[in-house]
Amino acid sequence: MAFHAKTQRSFLAILFLIPITNIVYSVITNSFGGLFYYYILLALFLITAFFINYTFTIQSDRLTYEVSVLTTRVYKRVIYPHQLNKIEFKRYGWSTPGALVRVKKGFNMRLVLFSPSEIFRELLTFAYNHEIPTSKTKDYQLLERRNKYIQKERIL
Repeated sequence: MAFHAKTQRSFLAILFLIPITNIVYSVITNSFGGLFYYYILLALFLITAFFINYTFTIQSDRLTYEVSVLTTRVYKRVIYPHQLNKIEFKRYGWSTPGALVRVKKGFNMRLVLFSPSEIFRELLTFAYNHEIPTSKTKDYQLLERRNKYIQKERIL
């Protein structure tokens, strides 16, 4: 099953205002200094970051993590069960659950803000099927209980 995440665009949009206001001010006052070009590069970087998409796919025999800008794939990593050390379920932020996939070689994968939210259940099932060690922090367990309580209230 495929899960998708995007960058936090509201934060990037607010941050984008800083270089834009400085660029507009430089154009109006006709003062193109060294910072003008820095602000143009920063604006281009923020525009690129605005269109970054993340895809995490869980298949029966492997995990696939992809990063793309618009439709161009920039990074792809396929991880098989024998390459995994451990999967840790943690709380990121106030009420955001997440997972940290620890890999034997290379960078670990941090899975936060992916949708749909069944990613953690699917990842846990994958770990149990392939006998990969897992751990859940107390904060994460608290979030699980909270989410179960909220779902019960919605049913009623």
